[in-house]
Amino acid sequence: MDFNDTQEEAAFRAETRAFLSANAEPKDRSRPTTSRGHNIGAEEVKRAKAWQAKKADAGFAGITWPKRFGGRELSPMMQVIYQQEESNYVVPSGVFEIGLGMCIPTLMAYAKPEQLERHVRPALRGEDIWCQLFSEPAGGSDLAALRTRAVKDGDDWVINGQKIWTSGAHLSDWGILVTRTDPNVPKHAGLTFFFLNMKSPGIEIRPIHQISGASHFNEVFLNDVFVPDDFTRTPNPRTSVSHMNTSRSGSRSRASTILFVNFGIIKLLQTSPSFSFDRPLGRRRATSTKSASPRRCSMTGEAGGKQQNGNPRRFQRMNAESSVNVSY
Repeated sequence: MDFNDTQEEAAFRAETRAFLSANAEPKDRSRPTTSRGHNIGAEEVKRAKAWQAKKADAGFAGITWPKRFGGRELSPMMQVIYQQEESNYVVPSGVFEIGLGMCIPTLMAYAKPEQLERHVRPALRGEDIWCQLFSEPAGGSDLAALRTRAVKDGDDWVINGQKIWTSGAHLSDWGILVTRTDPNVPKHAGLTFFFLNMKSPGIEIRPIHQISGASHFNEVFLNDVFVPDDFTRTPNPRTSVSHMNTSRSGSRSRASTILFVNFGIIKLLQTSPSFSFDRPLGRRRATSTKSASPRRCSMTGEAGGKQQNGNPRRFQRMNAESSVNVSY
């Protein structure tokens, strides 16, 4: 198996290196790295936004994204190459990963055209920061157990409840939110997905203090928060919220999912006759029968989780008109 760059990949790697060497500081490998034990302050957010805008202007912020949203429509491998090269430099991190990796790709797949025009490019350029409000104190990541309620009130929805472990909520302008809108149906149904303005009245954010001294996570309390009906999607009992965060509108929008698979496995999958980037991740298990065992190279579309046979966390294909009913 050839793990070397193709001619096209080598050219992109050279382009990436030229951009990074001209705009970022190389890491000093002689100094040990430590885990982040401090909060992201206003100055760090300012630097992160400036770096994100510079990446967007140079075409490195949305490598796999559609061109109409400011992307380049390149392959996931090109995104991997960029991440490899950027890891050698001191650049801001920890601000946009959730928004650009999960929230905005979800909007690209399911939001209305006017919402895409409003949100996608500003997020890509670092003008807006996003978070996701899923987990709750009573259910953790079991979204089918969530209790946050949304009740229809004329043309609006009124939301009450609590979310927890919300990374970056204190920095965010917008969020994606899951609520229960129908308590009289099975728990996997009756859930609705909202786009939420994090500056809305009635939102209270309380930092969770970590042993490191930092407060990256938050409790978020929603007290009579009004959200326009236009900022929601309708329920569908066959939908999976977790799949909504990894499914993309077209193969070139799946970079955040594919990046959880290392460089070698992607190369391996590309050589497998059964593998195609143009097939939905939630329906695919790609394996190579010659070069590695199915267990080692199986891929179910699970972002960040252990890729093991029999893992119950499987994604279901999402109806394009659905919202966020959960099977998790």
